[in-house]
Amino acid sequence: MQDYGLTIVELVVVEVPPLDANRKYLDTKRSKFGRLLAMVGGLPESKK
Repeated sequence: MQDYGLTIVELVVVEVPPLDANRKYLDTKRSKFGRLLAMVGGLPESKK
């Protein structure tokens, strides 16, 4: 982004609770690729 004259000054986290359907995918993104995911909260889909 610096090539376009933009400077990142803050990281704003917008995260929704994971669903059963994507929890494993998101956990893989976090563990293998270092994504900053809290993976907190959310009810199992059967409880919604």
